[in-house]
Amino acid sequence: MLCEHCNINEANFHRVQVTNGVRSETHLCAQCLASQQGAANIGNMIAALFSPVEYVAPASQLACKRCGTTPARFQQTGRLGCEQCYTDLNGMIEPLLKRVQGRSRHIGRVPEGFKQPEPADPVQELRNQIADAIAKEDYETAAQLRDEIKKHEKPMV
Repeated sequence: MLCEHCNINEANFHRVQVTNGVRSETHLCAQCLASQQGAANIGNMIAALFSPVEYVAPASQLACKRCGTTPARFQQTGRLGCEQCYTDLNGMIEPLLKRVQGRSRHIGRVPEGFKQPEPADPVQELRNQIADAIAKEDYETAAQLRDEIKKHEKPMV
């Protein structure tokens, strides 16, 4: 990934900043990071005291918490190790997906024959459990399940 400031060097540092619940990320090379930090004056230091906390992590320290996939390994293989990689390496993956696909979320057709699982009816499931409890002559459990059904079927006021 190239530095967002100079667009020449490889980005070695990734800055994540959250302000008012909005997350922003900056990817910089070592030279641009040094120039930005070196340009700080007393006003910037005072402003930094009152700004939200930010963390700058070298790309070499980024890795998936579950499988250990690093950005370097992803760049070599083009594959992620697990579903957790999408969360842990999001700062690197999302810009790539936007550049390649135009967006970072799937919006499109669903494959033929694919059925969304229908949400189960909790009351019907409880009724099935009551029938099983009665068949086993477990009347205490059946009474508890009956009370559960009454809670679900209570009219909303």
